[in-house]
Amino acid sequence: MDYNKEERLKLKLKFFKMLLRLKLDPARMQLLTGFFDSYIQLSPEEDEKVKNDLLRELPNKEVSQVTEILTSWHRRGIEEGKIEGKIEALQSSIKD
Repeated sequence: MDYNKEERLKLKLKFFKMLLRLKLDPARMQLLTGFFDSYIQLSPEEDEKVKNDLLRELPNKEVSQVTEILTSWHRRGIEEGKIEGKIEALQSSIKD
């Protein structure tokens, strides 16, 4: 998708606000967030800006829900990184 930086930031902010208003269970929220993130990819700095904007604009109850979603995606990314590191180490040891 061909959005400029400002449009991507606004789009992700609106996405999270809409997602919270749907009142879905956590699994569905994570599924939709993963789908959305695959199409609108932000840099870590842009993600941080969206997070800060959400914290500033949303009521406390909704902030905790967004934080839970973001934290679970962060944990998943760490686990995937560990697995990829182990695979690379194994492949490297096989080549040697």
